[in-house]
Amino acid sequence: MGITIWTGTSGTGKTSRMFNEIEELTKDSPLGSNIYIVTPMQNTLSYEQLITQPENGEAGGSMRTSVFSFTRLMWHVYNELGQPEKESLSEAGHVMFMHNLMNDMKEVLNYYHTSGGYIKFSEKVLEQITEFRAYSVKPEHLNDLQFERGRTTEKYEDLNKIYSMWSEQIAEYNIEDLNMIHNFIDDINRAENIRTLQNATIYIDGFHNFTESEFDLIHALESKVAQINLLLTHSKSDDSGQAGRDIMLFRKTEAVVTRLQELFGEHYVEFRHFDDEFLRAKRTGLTQLEKYITTGKKMTNYDGITITEAPSVQEEVIEAARNIETLVREKGARYSDIGILYRDSSYEEHIKTTFKRFNISYHMDAEHFMHCNPFTQLIIALLECYKSRFQSSSFLNVLKTGYLNSGNDDQLLAHLENIIIERGLTGNELFDDERFAIEYRLDAEGMIDRIDNTESLRKMIDYKNDKLGQLKSFFNALNAGKTVKDYVTAIYNFIVDNGILIKLEDEIHELEETDVRLRNETEQSYNLFIRLLDDSYTVFKDKETDFSLFYETFTDGLKSATFNTRPATIDQVIIGLLDLAKVENKKYIFIVGMNYNVMPQESRSTTIVTDEEKLVLGTRGITLSPSARTLAQDERFVFYLGVTRPTDELFISWSSTLQNKEATKISPFVAEFLPDEGENVLNYTYRKTAHYEVNNSIRLISSIRSMEALEHFKLRQLMSTDRAYLEDLSTVPQYRHFIAVYQLLKTGDRQAVMKRLTRNLTYDNKARKVSNATAEKLYGPEMKASVSRFQSYFNCNFQHFSNYGLKLNVRQNYTVRSLEIGNLYHNALEKVAADLSMTLNHDAEIIKNAVKNAVETVLRTISYGIFERSEYYLSLKEKAVQAITTTLLFMKDIEMLGNYKMTLIEAVFGRKSDELGELTLESPNGKKIILRGKIDRVDTYKKDDKVYVNIIDYKSSARDLRKSDVLNGVELQIITYMYVLMNKAETLLDGEIIPNSMLFYHVNEPKVKAEDAETAYKERQNALKPKGLFVADGTTSNIDGNRGLENLIKETENINEYFPLKEKKDGTFDNHSKKRVLSEEMFAHYSAYVMEKFKTATDEIYDGNTLANPIDTNGGLPCRFCDFKAACHIDKLINAEDYRTNRISDEDIEAFESEVHDGEIY
Repeated sequence: MGITIWTGTSGTGKTSRMFNEIEELTKDSPLGSNIYIVTPMQNTLSYEQLITQPENGEAGGSMRTSVFSFTRLMWHVYNELGQPEKESLSEAGHVMFMHNLMNDMKEVLNYYHTSGGYIKFSEKVLEQITEFRAYSVKPEHLNDLQFERGRTTEKYEDLNKIYSMWSEQIAEYNIEDLNMIHNFIDDINRAENIRTLQNATIYIDGFHNFTESEFDLIHALESKVAQINLLLTHSKSDDSGQAGRDIMLFRKTEAVVTRLQELFGEHYVEFRHFDDEFLRAKRTGLTQLEKYITTGKKMTNYDGITITEAPSVQEEVIEAARNIETLVREKGARYSDIGILYRDSSYEEHIKTTFKRFNISYHMDAEHFMHCNPFTQLIIALLECYKSRFQSSSFLNVLKTGYLNSGNDDQLLAHLENIIIERGLTGNELFDDERFAIEYRLDAEGMIDRIDNTESLRKMIDYKNDKLGQLKSFFNALNAGKTVKDYVTAIYNFIVDNGILIKLEDEIHELEETDVRLRNETEQSYNLFIRLLDDSYTVFKDKETDFSLFYETFTDGLKSATFNTRPATIDQVIIGLLDLAKVENKKYIFIVGMNYNVMPQESRSTTIVTDEEKLVLGTRGITLSPSARTLAQDERFVFYLGVTRPTDELFISWSSTLQNKEATKISPFVAEFLPDEGENVLNYTYRKTAHYEVNNSIRLISSIRSMEALEHFKLRQLMSTDRAYLEDLSTVPQYRHFIAVYQLLKTGDRQAVMKRLTRNLTYDNKARKVSNATAEKLYGPEMKASVSRFQSYFNCNFQHFSNYGLKLNVRQNYTVRSLEIGNLYHNALEKVAADLSMTLNHDAEIIKNAVKNAVETVLRTISYGIFERSEYYLSLKEKAVQAITTTLLFMKDIEMLGNYKMTLIEAVFGRKSDELGELTLESPNGKKIILRGKIDRVDTYKKDDKVYVNIIDYKSSARDLRKSDVLNGVELQIITYMYVLMNKAETLLDGEIIPNSMLFYHVNEPKVKAEDAETAYKERQNALKPKGLFVADGTTSNIDGNRGLENLIKETENINEYFPLKEKKDGTFDNHSKKRVLSEEMFAHYSAYVMEKFKTATDEIYDGNTLANPIDTNGGLPCRFCDFKAACHIDKLINAEDYRTNRISDEDIEAFESEVHDGEIY
């Protein structure tokens, strides 16, 4: 019996000496008494490897030595004593137990009366009781605690009730304690001659502090074994000045020494101190850094230390990967020689994606949740689907796991998902086949047309009903259940009866050969599922239990469980949290994310017992885990352990910008040991990756594989640079190394890389032209097209090709799209006009009621009844009614004040049978063009056999008819409509057609802010005023003498209240109005230009044009609203020349219009 504390600063040889001693003991007596190394769980694997590794060509290992955590050591002893005859619960099972208890106790709790029903709170309570057990705090210790603050006394009365009830029920249910240490101590104290412990030697290494129960365990073990050696990173100088530094740095381990001396007696504990010589490091800088932290001695040599500053987290991690590649290539390092430590969890995803790209093998010692596994997802989705009564996302999640699918079911599932999402179907609606098969559309007369797609969707509907039937049978079994036994039986039977268990076994077998990690995870997921089924019965027994309580505890167990992962291979970079990861004696250590907000890290207590309460409890003899304030004092110790891990090189890096783009600074722990500016020191390396590109681009190149994408990017940049600029390559030094790499690849044996690089560099991301024959098959022998289709072509050739050539269907979400709002306005306005007999000369109430009825009818055909689903969409409906009514009342004023009357609504052209007949053109290459379209509304004024025409186009957003858009080809509709009327409507309208105006009316309810009613009225009128172009039948300088314009408003001096026309004091148009008024000859010039656009576009389309070439008009690309942007992949770098901007200037418009002179076009 005896206990010796080995003390020494980091790297002084304590662990090495332990292994040497074990080797000596084993050599002298290979079959002697047991030797145990007790270390934290995360260290056990690396210690086992150290014991078993070969040495001097001989096999390693020891028959006497075992590596355990405290828990595994106790179970090892129980193998001799006999296992405790108690029910064992998983961690999730204990949460179940606690939540069930809390649910039963809700009525007797005061402070926590409203919290008891929440499982996350139950988890918090369990954490607190676990802490109580770890620190040997019993329920009776919480009796009669009085606090001065608020309801704290009431809080501890509740904690006492919960803890007491928990203790009673744990005993009643015969469940294993959360902390088995107390029972274990009782068991070994009762036993005699425990063979596994008799004359054993225990080494305890890797710990820096212990809970109170662990101290009790050490105390109990000491009396049963020959010797305990406890290795601590600790130093306590006799020098008073240095002693102060030691106490600050080694506070944590000093507390361990003090507590052990209290337990064993100050003179009973022996000490073995290792001289404070940093033996681990092979480089002067690492030795001096350790000495600086422990003694404050200033550094003069930074050999072996590299500090890196990066502009972003991503660039910081990439630099670490480049350095690893360099170490492997130039210094012969193995991945297992390297460790990476981090503090900020946001680095995890960056490390995973970057190391995958660099093909660096790694093991991340971080929690990996089981709910990401498909089998666990299936169980969660099944229970959620039942709980939510077939909520669509849960139903689809069940099917997407694949365990219920076979054959071509995946295609049917994709189709099913599209319809469910597009139509917003959920719950009982999933059982209604009509909701899937039936559509409603407005016919030509404005009546609702019912379309039945049952036959075309038969396979998908049968698949849906089959899966719903499987789930319905399962859910019926759950409905019939009253106890947890009924629920778990129903779940297990569903898994077995539907062949899921067989599929799972087959999957595990197949993964044995292809993906061992995924195979292990899938097996662990199934084992967890079975364990939770068992735990559920252990906790709830046969008592009647509401399904909600079972569901909450069971799914929480599935969602919170993590995989037990171990490195898949021996040669991997070990990555872990700075506080926990075991990277002892690695040659190279990278500590990333050393920002001031991470090191030191601000500790915040999230436990039920607050830090303030811990101070009060401490005065009453109750010791718990260290407070946040105490932990903050240990931050320097955490940093010290991290920087003293490497033997050869230490890389410390930080990012000047956080994930949220917030600027940050370097950690003060790092900043304080850096040399002052101008200070003379040796081997100091401080890198800024932001400077690499210009000043040190060679550092961006670390290996063929990792730099391939960067090489491509840089050469692509170079190719897009102006050639004149590149004549002297000295002006672009940042590309010099990449050009050298390219030359090296050309002459070297890396032909596979060269082929990829050449292919990528010559790739222009352009959709190739299709052949004329293919185009004809896609578009047909004749161009039958709407005007909007041609506008799509001029907006972007690829958009037109995807929509009208490939006829791609894009899945639409269940929402109201801007296009549908436009359709609502158009269809409702059409119906109102028809219902009101083509006049707005009615009372406002009549107009509003007509609008309401029209909107109600039209909405039944939009987004499958979405407007009845929520208050939000109901409010949209009300806004639509208000906007349409306001617009119509404004138009009513115009009708009453002028002489134009509504004559045509939704006038159609394109076929001979249409009321405006057929409009045909012929392209230069002889292609027949049949234009089709629908004119929203035509108002006319007839005088002397002349019919003056206003075309009205309703818009759901503010738009103007800009001449530049016409010339660019993106606004062709309304001029085409006037052209059609002039050429096709003389008989229909009974007179010569005289164009008067082409106007866009923004259907809206203006929101204005003004100080007085007069200003508000003007702003409101301005918002309702249409935008567009006018055609003068006389002079273009003023209204007088233009019969068409004069009759817009009888009192022409008020015309600016209703139209975008304004006369100056001299009676002529102001400059803005002049630009809106065309002569008849000018209109003919524009309309002829538009017709030519159709012809040239037709030949280009049949010539196979498919280029993604979006045009930016008025500050916006069509890509913003394009359904096909995910397909074109247009790139600002590669396709810079394909992006078009509005190149039509005012000078261009003037030049175009100057082609008309004295009524003639030149």
